[in-house]
Amino acid sequence: MMRRWQLLAILLPGIAIAWQSTQTGQELQFRAAGVMVALPQGWHYDSSRRSITASRDGPLLDSITMSFASHREAFAAAHRKSGVDVVPEDLAESYVANLQAGPAATHAVRLLSSEPAELAGRPAFRVHLRYIANEPIEDVEMEEITVGTAMEDGLLLVTYRAPSIHYFGTYRPDFEATVRQIDLPGKPGRR
Repeated sequence: MMRRWQLLAILLPGIAIAWQSTQTGQELQFRAAGVMVALPQGWHYDSSRRSITASRDGPLLDSITMSFASHREAFAAAHRKSGVDVVPEDLAESYVANLQAGPAATHAVRLLSSEPAELAGRPAFRVHLRYIANEPIEDVEMEEITVGTAMEDGLLLVTYRAPSIHYFGTYRPDFEATVRQIDLPGKPGRR
């Protein structure tokens, strides 16, 4: 595994510098959404942008990303509405439509499931998708699970993405544990 990260450091020096290793019991604050997250132990993460991305074997092989978009920008490609008053089922539909309408980084998007969920103690949606990646790795079948919730200022999304073969099933439990541990600081009953 360390060789993969060394290769990443050589190939992508500007990106690799920002990656840090997770520590046991370490919680990160995602300032954009005001939530706390505990990433899987042994994963590496980058929080230098408007999102937090974690990966075990390299971001092209497996990644957990927490991102936040304003309601105005959340579904811009699909020209759909996002807001704290939009029900999670409609947010899920808009998320899939936005992915299909967005830049051509994917094609042959198939919705495997869409169901209600909870994220940071809030009503949320959960979609499971399969698609073919165009960039940066072409013609690889990928799977993605995204859990999202509308907050006052925007849409909080937590996404797990990996190639369908081998990686997706292997690290899905790490993603599930991460989603369960996302919390709002100061919320009553906070762990």
